Amino acid sequence: MNTQGWIRGTMAKNMEAEKFLHHVTECLGREFEMDSQFRKFEGEYIVKLGGYECRISIEKAAELQDKGVYTLDRYLLDQFRGQGFDFEITRSQYIRYCYGVFEKRFN
Repeated sequence: MNTQGWIRGTMAKNMEAEKFLHHVTECLGREFEMDSQFRKFEGEYIVKLGGYECRISIEKAAELQDKGVYTLDRYLLDQFRGQGFDFEITRSQYIRYCYGVFEKRFN
C-alpha cells in the first residue's frame, strides 16, 4: 500500500473522528488483505481485523487522530499485536509511517 503523508494529514485534520476511524479500519484491511469491520456498539466502536478485535471510544479515537496522522493506526495495530497478531513494522511504507520508521534498513 503506497501512502502519501500529506494527503493523510489533510484527512486527519478535516474528517470527523468516526469517518476517520472507518477510513483507518479500511486501510488496515487492505494492507493485510484481511476482512476488516467497523461498528458502533453501546457507545464505543469495535474495530475488527480478521479474528482480532479492539474496542475504542470515539473520544479516544479523536484524541489519537489529533495527536498524529498515523497515531490511531498504530494504536489499533498495537492492540491487535497484543492479541497475537504478528507483522513486521518494515513490511510497507504505510506500516513504517505508523511506527515512525522513515527509512527502510536492510540487514
